[in-house]
Amino acid sequence: ADHRTAHTALCIATSSHQRMSIVSMPRLLCMYQLVLGTAAAFTVPAFTQHTNSLLCSSDEPMVSVRSRLHKSPQASIGFSDSPVFLTREAGKNDKLRKLLQARDVPCFELPCIACEVLPSASALPAALGRTSAWVVVTSPEAAAVLIDGWKDAGKPELKLASVGKATAEVLEQAGLPISFVPSKATAKTLAKEIPLPAAGARVLYPCSALAARTLQEGLESRGFVVERLETYTTKPADWDADETERARQATVAAFASPSAVRVWQERVGTAATAVCIGETSAQEARAVGFQKVLFPESPGVDSWADEIANLRLAQWQALGSNI
Repeated sequence: ADHRTAHTALCIATSSHQRMSIVSMPRLLCMYQLVLGTAAAFTVPAFTQHTNSLLCSSDEPMVSVRSRLHKSPQASIGFSDSPVFLTREAGKNDKLRKLLQARDVPCFELPCIACEVLPSASALPAALGRTSAWVVVTSPEAAAVLIDGWKDAGKPELKLASVGKATAEVLEQAGLPISFVPSKATAKTLAKEIPLPAAGARVLYPCSALAARTLQEGLESRGFVVERLETYTTKPADWDADETERARQATVAAFASPSAVRVWQERVGTAATAVCIGETSAQEARAVGFQKVLFPESPGVDSWADEIANLRLAQWQALGSNI
């Protein structure tokens, strides 16, 4: 494609010609370079003038450019308006959505799972009252249940280990300081790196009924005595017919748990690209049949958003070569 045709198509796809003014010039310049596969030597002011001249002087009818864009074999995964589907529990997608919106990535929230506190959570206050070397928390959901139990127990002093930043933030916002976070936000790394004060040290592990035994077994192999207390579980969230049909058209879905992966696969299959928050969810995605699975090397919401944005940029580049 020549520069004028490729650039005009790019303008239509990113914002529609009618809403061109709301696209930031620095971002559009970056996209232009990606699509053309060139380090075009435009400054932002020069690029703005270039944009205006191209849109005003193009001798190719706009409808023709639209037609060729839509016929591109990559259109459905690149310039498509299809959003990234956010599948965490209702109310838990806000941070990822804001990070993606800041990167001009459209989103649609469709929770795959909902949390349900189990009757066994009532044993949490008494468990917190017993002496423990560590209380280990591996998800924001487990943290939320722990906070309620901690308050019911009279807010005793706890020595907390968090699997990662997102879980730590939930605890710290409630006034619970974190004593340990592993170098990588995985259960395996947490079990390996958490300090062992003495053989036989007790660890309280409040978790989901569906949680794998990776952390528990890793701690026990080092000499910890682990009290696993299953305080909550997850169940499939309700979708209506319209939401289900929309999910079938998805090209990218973001997953933060194996449970969400399984619900999506059972309902709409594995055609979408699965972008997972970490290795555990990615392993489940591959196991249930997703052909394209991505995840950041360092688990976390920020790196997760980067992985999704990088995928979008790669799709832009792929489309640019087919216009």
